[in-house]
Amino acid sequence: KRSGTLPRQLQDEGTSSTEVLADVRTVLACDYMRATPLGIRDIGRLLGYADESAFSRAFKRAMKQTPREWRNGQGALR
Repeated sequence: KRSGTLPRQLQDEGTSSTEVLADVRTVLACDYMRATPLGIRDIGRLLGYADESAFSRAFKRAMKQTPREWRNGQGALR
């Protein structure tokens, strides 16, 4: 059985709660863009970003392209 706090366990795994949250948000963003007609701004709000530009910057950092570029390449619902 592992003991210790969650931050310590995540550190042992080479990650942090901030990185886990960013990864989950990215996965959800891709799912929303692929499977719903929601706009980029609405998806960012659902994921807890303050505004569309904050969401776009975080997404681009993770995926190396903007949400619009990613969505256009996926043939998602619009």
